[in-house]
Amino acid sequence: MKKITLLLMGLVAMTGMVSCDDKDPDQTAQFQQEYYIRSVNIDDQSVQFSKSVSVINVNYTKDIMDITVTVKLNASSSTTIQLKELALAYDAYTGMFSIKKGATTTVSDGATVDNFDGTFDYNTGVMYLNFFVDGKYHVVCTTRLLYPYGNSTSTYEKEGQTKTCTVDDFCLALELNDEGTKANLTLYNVQLETEKDKVIYIEYASLPVTVNVVGYNLEAASLEAKIDNLVKPDYNITDFKATITDNGRRINGSFIINGHTMVFNAKMLNEKE
Repeated sequence: MKKITLLLMGLVAMTGMVSCDDKDPDQTAQFQQEYYIRSVNIDDQSVQFSKSVSVINVNYTKDIMDITVTVKLNASSSTTIQLKELALAYDAYTGMFSIKKGATTTVSDGATVDNFDGTFDYNTGVMYLNFFVDGKYHVVCTTRLLYPYGNSTSTYEKEGQTKTCTVDDFCLALELNDEGTKANLTLYNVQLETEKDKVIYIEYASLPVTVNVVGYNLEAASLEAKIDNLVKPDYNITDFKATITDNGRRINGSFIINGHTMVFNAKMLNEKE
């Protein structure tokens, strides 16, 4: 039960929403979360992006979870997916819960869900769901596009020499609009040269986004930097280019900031290599 209590604590921290039924002999709780959803038609490789507020019911007496989420499968229709009695297993080494299902799940309109797997990262509050609907649509749902397990290398010229600075705590987060075409970008632990000049976070608005079959492309000629809602020209970015791959799990890219070329790589989940 302690393991599932950790899950509940992480969900509460992420959503701030919980309700419990004191009359239920099992210990249960309900949450709501917003998902970013990417659905790929396997036949024609068309991609749909949508957002949906899901309902999550956790039974931490039985170590199971139910999730209900509405998925936009194509341009004209959506389907409500009901995932029942998902089994939860905690990995103390990574701080993550694996979420597994057994038999095929039938949803209200007769569609089926298979090849399901999911992960909840207690350390960051990210939930990741990956499954197929009717054997035709590949669906990936994430509660946020957060990449906390990363590194960056800054390359710059100083005193006639080319120097580099590499850090292993670089992190970034993306908040997408309803259409999945723009994102607010936040960079964390940005270090250009020395530990003294490390900046905890920098925010950038209106980063262009393109959704594709494996993730997202992000590219901008220039981005204005803000810290605490104040414009900070010294941290403005040019030539930002990044790709999110592995069905949303990984991001890599580069940009130029204050005369420094920054290259970065990061993961969404603390998965074992």
